[in-house]
Amino acid sequence: MTLSSLFGKLATGVDGVMKGGQELGKLAGMKPDEILGLDPGNFAIKYGDIVGLEVKKMDRGVSNIVLVEKDRKIVLSVSSIAVDGVKGLLEGLLGEKVSFRAT
Repeated sequence: MTLSSLFGKLATGVDGVMKGGQELGKLAGMKPDEILGLDPGNFAIKYGDIVGLEVKKMDRGVSNIVLVEKDRKIVLSVSSIAVDGVKGLLEGLLGEKVSFRAT
């Protein structure tokens, strides 16, 4: 499951979260290598390589996520509702490396 599809499941609302919750529950019992192997679009990100994560709320319920690693930059557009659903998780995992702002 890619990061953008994880946010997408959260963005679908209660029904999507419940269905996505079942899928996320399955993932919880898997090893990282098994999760990465589920989809060719999956890739690993090491916490130590993360320089920063910036979330910008844009117009029309969309947020842009910019993840900066030591050697690459990843840009995603996802639902702002999905971002709100994982904001606490991101803050807990990344601490001062994550920032949220509105444009």
